Amino acid sequence: MKMKKSVIVVVCLLLVGIFGWSIAKANSADIKVHLGAGTIVMDQQELVLTPDEAIMVQEDTVYLPLRPLMEKMDYQVFWDAGMQNVSMEKGDQTYFMTIGSNQYVRNGQTITLDNAPILVNGKTMVPVTFFTNVMNKTVEVSNSHV
Repeated sequence: MKMKKSVIVVVCLLLVGIFGWSIAKANSADIKVHLGAGTIVMDQQELVLTPDEAIMVQEDTVYLPLRPLMEKMDYQVFWDAGMQNVSMEKGDQTYFMTIGSNQYVRNGQTITLDNAPILVNGKTMVPVTFFTNVMNKTVEVSNSHV
């Protein structure tokens, strides 16, 4: 009987641990965007953005500045002004996009999104869906002033 109780207790503790971890993981976004405050948080640190890199909303699409986010994730970012395209590399991971084209390339695979990257004040701005659908990151967007 004692053995049965011990097994039940261990199973319950495992279940609580698994569910607790799942809930914590579900609540922790890779990128948190606070529209009200105009801030982006990654790895529990607020990114320092210049006025030219401000978060923007255009036709119900949230656009984020590409370079500071990619550099925070340790990617090298290369801009080709003549071709109006951006390439990013980190180890064997590569991404490529062209301003005005809604086709993004991840490791040689083309992914089409609803919105294209845009150039604003000389800065590349990408829709949030670039991070969610192309980079497979979780992004939480809120109107908070945190």
